[in-house]
Formats: sequence, C-alpha cells, structure tokens
Amino acid sequence: MFGQKFYNGIIRKYVIMMGTLFNKIEIDRINAAGSVAQTLRVPISYGPKERFLARIEAVGQDLERKVGFKLPAMSFEMTSFQYAPERRLSPTKQINSPGSRDTKSFKSVYTPTPFDIGFQVSVYVKNAEDGVRILEQILPYFSPEFTVTIKPLDDIPDLRTDIPVIFNGLNTEDTYEGDYETRRVLIHTLDFTLKGYVYGPVRYKSGIINTANSQLFVDTSSGEGVFDLTNEEFASEIVVVPGLDVSRNPTTNNEITLPPDDISANDNFDFIVNKTDG
Repeated sequence: MFGQKFYNGIIRKYVIMMGTLFNKIEIDRINAAGSVAQTLRVPISYGPKERFLARIEAVGQDLERKVGFKLPAMSFEMTSFQYAPERRLSPTKQINSPGSRDTKSFKSVYTPTPFDIGFQVSVYVKNAEDGVRILEQILPYFSPEFTVTIKPLDDIPDLRTDIPVIFNGLNTEDTYEGDYETRRVLIHTLDFTLKGYVYGPVRYKSGIINTANSQLFVDTSSGEGVFDLTNEEFASEIVVVPGLDVSRNPTTNNEITLPPDDISANDNFDFIVNKTDG
C-alpha cells in the first residue's frame, strides 16, 4: 500500500502478549480432608468462544474421551480495532535509532498511530469452584489496568513501549440445558481493551551531523534597520564536536579526541565545545 511493502508484526506481538498474560494459571482441587488432591494447569488457546462451545455441544458427555478437550480451559480472541484520537501524537515527530548498515546512518520511524484493541478472554469450567479459583488469579492485577512493557519494533531493539491493558467487565453464563446427564459448562467472559500503537515503515537515513558550527554577529548598522553581514567578521564562533579517545571512552578533552569522522553514532561519546572570539 502507498508504494511500499513493510511488516513490523506489531499486531501479532499484541496477540502473543495477551496470551502470555494468562498462560501460567494453575488451580488446586481440594478433597474432603481439606488437602490438595490435584493441581491442574489451565491451558489457553486463540480462537472464538463459539468454536469452543461447538466442540462442547458436539460431543456432550464424551468430550474428554473423544477430543481430549478437558475442563477447565481458556480461550482468547481479538474482537475489535478502533482508532484512539485522544492518544494521537504529532505525526511529524520521528523516533530515531543508530543504524547498522554503516556508522553514518540511522534508522527512523514516524510516531505510531494509536488504536484501542478489544480482546475477549473466556474461561470454561465444569464447576463454580474452578471458575472462581481462576478469576481470583486474574482480577486483582487489573485496577482497572495492567501495564506491560514490550519491544514493538525488531528493527529498533532499544525502543520500549508501555502498553496498558484495561479490564472492562466480566460476564458469566451457564450452558446447562436438558436432563441431569447433560454436561454442564460454566463460562466466564472477560473483556479487555489494549491501548496499543501501530507503526509505519522503518527507514534508513544517512548524513548524520557530527559537527555543529554556530557563528554570532554584532549588528553594526547605522540604525536603519538593515543588518548587512557583507564582509563582516563574526563576534564569536561555537563549534560542538563529539569527544571519544582512542580507547573508545567518552572525553571532553579536545587534545585526545578522535576526528569526528572516526566516531560513529553507536559510540558512547561526550561533547566538546570550542569557542572562538572574532
């Protein structure tokens, strides 16, 4: 689109992030003596809730034996994607990072576009006790948001972004129908909003400035409002260059620094300021 092919994989990262938040939930089954009889890991997979309900309804009591689908279980899916204008940053601002092609290039990407991404997490259990044990391992962390730090762009590994995940609400339904032999499934549905960003293409740019030269002049005109610099000498000159010694350590000593062309954007350099009066 727009004449350039690119893929940052950011939406895929958001999906993985949501699945990772809930992929290590375990619950205990307690016997009549009050001790732990069994510890179960609650699996989670991506897919719509309707698909899991169809599997449950299709096999009924033989659910575990026929398809190996054991409860409790969880699923999640991305349900909405909406632009968030209240979080929009300046579209002309850029994020820069040192390049890897050569020492005089850098990588640049424009500020991302904000989107509110809806996710739905479903919890399937056979009894109410399993359900509340799972919910109590999730809900305390959302008040009402939980923030996750991710690396959104593989091309700019130093860039980190805080992504809030907001809990919107919980809905519970009981799918029990029919006689007493029909399998009962309790479903807890949790709705979340992920405050994400989508990035454009990462471009390589060259021509890094390694010397800044500022010349200051004094207006010596006759008061006619015309500032003529023809043949005028500057009153002072300020030159700023990076400072790095031969051991690649930052320095502010002009006598031991390497030439600016020998210092790359990836080096940990200091700055040397030279002022000359005209």
